[in-house]
Amino acid sequence: TYERLAGLFNTKCKHGLDLLLNADSTCFQFVNAFEDAYFYEASIGASVSVCLIAAEDATLDKFADVWDDSAKMEIAISFFCVLERNIFLKV
Repeated sequence: TYERLAGLFNTKCKHGLDLLLNADSTCFQFVNAFEDAYFYEASIGASVSVCLIAAEDATLDKFADVWDDSAKMEIAISFFCVLERNIFLKV
Protein backbone atom coordinates (compact mmCIF):
# COMPACT_ATOMS: atom_id res chain seq x y z
CA THR A 1 0.00 0.00 0.00
CA TYR A 2 2.76 2.46 0.91
CA GLU A 3 4.38 2.08 -2.50
CA ARG A 4 1.07 2.71 -4.26
CA LEU A 5 0.44 5.84 -2.21
CA ALA A 6 3.96 7.25 -2.41
CA GLY A 7 3.68 7.81 -6.15
CA LEU A 8 0.53 9.86 -5.72
CA PHE A 9 2.29 12.86 -4.25
CA ASN A 10 3.23 13.95 -7.76
CA THR A 11 -0.16 13.14 -9.27
CA LYS A 12 -2.72 15.68 -10.41
CA CYS A 13 -6.10 14.54 -9.16
CA LYS A 14 -8.66 14.31 -11.98
CA HIS A 15 -11.72 15.23 -9.91
CA GLY A 16 -10.83 18.76 -8.83
CA LEU A 17 -8.22 18.58 -6.09
CA ASP A 18 -5.04 20.44 -7.03
CA LEU A 19 -1.85 18.54 -6.34
CA LEU A 20 -1.84 15.75 -3.81
CA LEU A 21 1.73 16.89 -3.20
CA ASN A 22 0.24 19.59 -0.95
CA ALA A 23 -1.64 17.04 1.13
CA ASP A 24 -1.04 16.73 4.84
CA SER A 25 1.03 13.62 5.52
CA THR A 26 -1.56 12.66 8.14
CA CYS A 27 -4.03 12.04 5.30
CA PHE A 28 -1.49 9.84 3.55
CA GLN A 29 -0.91 7.87 6.77
CA PHE A 30 -4.67 7.61 7.34
CA VAL A 31 -5.25 6.07 3.90
CA ASN A 32 -2.39 3.65 4.42
CA ALA A 33 -3.71 2.53 7.84
CA PHE A 34 -7.30 2.31 6.59
CA GLU A 35 -6.31 0.15 3.62
CA ASP A 36 -4.05 -2.08 5.73
CA ALA A 37 -6.86 -2.81 8.19
CA TYR A 38 -9.44 -3.27 5.43
CA PHE A 39 -7.32 -5.66 3.37
CA TYR A 40 -6.18 -7.63 6.42
CA GLU A 41 -9.80 -8.43 7.23
CA ALA A 42 -10.53 -9.18 3.56
CA SER A 43 -7.58 -11.59 3.44
CA ILE A 44 -9.17 -13.73 6.17
CA GLY A 45 -12.51 -13.83 4.38
CA ALA A 46 -14.44 -11.08 6.15
CA SER A 47 -17.41 -9.41 4.47
CA VAL A 48 -17.14 -5.89 3.09
CA SER A 49 -19.07 -4.45 6.04
CA VAL A 50 -16.76 -6.17 8.54
CA CYS A 51 -13.73 -4.89 6.62
CA LEU A 52 -15.05 -1.33 6.68
CA ILE A 53 -15.82 -1.45 10.39
CA ALA A 54 -12.35 -2.83 11.13
CA ALA A 55 -10.75 -0.09 9.03
CA GLU A 56 -12.78 2.55 10.83
CA ASP A 57 -11.91 1.09 14.23
CA ALA A 58 -8.21 1.00 13.30
CA THR A 59 -8.14 4.67 12.33
CA LEU A 60 -10.81 6.38 14.44
CA ASP A 61 -8.64 7.27 17.45
CA LYS A 62 -5.22 7.60 15.84
CA PHE A 63 -6.55 9.74 12.99
CA ALA A 64 -9.38 11.59 14.72
CA ASP A 65 -8.13 14.81 13.13
CA VAL A 66 -8.83 13.37 9.67
CA TRP A 67 -12.25 11.99 10.65
CA ASP A 68 -13.21 15.34 12.23
CA ASP A 69 -11.90 17.66 9.50
CA SER A 70 -13.88 17.66 6.26
CA ALA A 71 -10.97 19.16 4.29
CA LYS A 72 -8.60 16.40 5.42
CA MET A 73 -11.25 13.76 4.75
CA GLU A 74 -11.70 15.16 1.24
CA ILE A 75 -7.96 14.77 0.64
CA ALA A 76 -8.05 11.21 1.98
CA ILE A 77 -10.99 10.38 -0.28
CA SER A 78 -9.06 11.89 -3.19
CA PHE A 79 -6.20 9.49 -2.47
CA PHE A 80 -8.67 6.58 -2.57
CA CYS A 81 -10.19 7.83 -5.84
CA VAL A 82 -6.81 8.15 -7.54
CA LEU A 83 -5.69 4.74 -6.27
CA GLU A 84 -8.80 2.97 -7.47
CA ARG A 85 -8.86 4.83 -10.76
CA ASN A 86 -5.29 3.71 -11.41
CA ILE A 87 -6.21 0.10 -10.62
CA PHE A 88 -9.25 0.29 -12.90
CA LEU A 89 -7.21 1.73 -15.78
CA LYS A 90 -4.58 -1.01 -15.49
CA VAL A 91 -7.15 -3.79 -15.82
